[in-house]
Amino acid sequence: MTKLVLTLVLAAAAVTACSAPDPRLNTQGGAYPLGCLEHQRSSPGRSYAAGASTGRSLELLRYYTANRGVRYCDGEPATGSDRAWAERYVALGADPANVAGILNQSIQDARST
Repeated sequence: MTKLVLTLVLAAAAVTACSAPDPRLNTQGGAYPLGCLEHQRSSPGRSYAAGASTGRSLELLRYYTANRGVRYCDGEPATGSDRAWAERYVALGADPANVAGILNQSIQDARST
């Protein structure tokens, strides 16, 4: 019985360790449009995929639609994580023009290498 309980506890711990929290969009909690954007620290998680979470998808759509053309606070170009969020935004059916500055940056970067 003790071995069974120990096995179940270890299995539960392994599952918990493997299921990392789903990354969230950093919306900066401000009123839109923002004065500048902060870089996203991670790429979008499963909950932002089409059909996964209506609330999170709407949050993403609202963020990039309202902040169209807003530059990053540090003046640096978009990161890979920033581009991943912009790509997810377009994949959800949003207007690519709202994130063209982020997405076109990656095209320009590829051309310059």
